Amino acid sequence: MSKFFRLPAPCSSLALLACLLVTCMACSQNEYSWDGPKPPAPKNPRNAHVIQKEGSGMNTVGAMEEAPAAAQGGIVFRGTATLSREAEGKVKPGATLFVIARSLDGHPTPVAAAKFKVEKFPVDFVLTPADAMDGAQLPAQVDILLRLDDDGDLTTKHPGDMASRAVTATAGEHFSVLLAPPESK
Repeated sequence: MSKFFRLPAPCSSLALLACLLVTCMACSQNEYSWDGPKPPAPKNPRNAHVIQKEGSGMNTVGAMEEAPAAAQGGIVFRGTATLSREAEGKVKPGATLFVIARSLDGHPTPVAAAKFKVEKFPVDFVLTPADAMDGAQLPAQVDILLRLDDDGDLTTKHPGDMASRAVTATAGEHFSVLLAPPESK
């Protein structure tokens, strides 16, 4: 029986590669969808992979007045961003303020994030469960970091960009965060 499936030695690896290529191409033509009940959330939210998430996290630009999660009774972080003396007058109108919340366990992945267009300072901001990165409930305490970015792209750095030091915030308690140019920290 093994003689029936045996290929000559020079052809075997090439035939196997061709077979794998055809199989991969055939599988990539399929579309998948979920039509059943929603699967249970993972026990550790850091192991979750978000397939589709509309209108949350840093994918949307929020308005300063909106606080939809407060009406829903979720965990809410309210803060004020202020500028250091060195930073006053250096902020361009329409700059983007990134508000990033990280867990206190030191894990670098944000648990929540939001971005806002800023015209003037001080700026009041709100982080709600809608801003959670993995769809899980926000912890009661987080480290908040702010970044003011001229071009609205978090991956680029320009001389006018400013950042804050981490501030530990407790849900429901108002806090302030100071933004300063890099040379004044």
